[in-house]
Amino acid sequence: MSSGTFVRRLGPHRAALLAAGGSATALLLVAALLFLADSVLYWLVLGFAPVDFGLVYLLLKRSFEQA
Repeated sequence: MSSGTFVRRLGPHRAALLAAGGSATALLLVAALLFLADSVLYWLVLGFAPVDFGLVYLLLKRSFEQA
């Protein structure tokens, strides 16, 4: 399935939310692994997850709306 069809099926808002949610979830999994390894980077990655979610959502929503 092409990405254009995927975006048309879901709409730009939902497609951007799905992609941003996946990206933030991946960062949270990395943060969990860093927490288990007692790394100080845990806090940095954990703090960046909401910022990543917002940035990915805004950028993808704009690009999906233009396409």
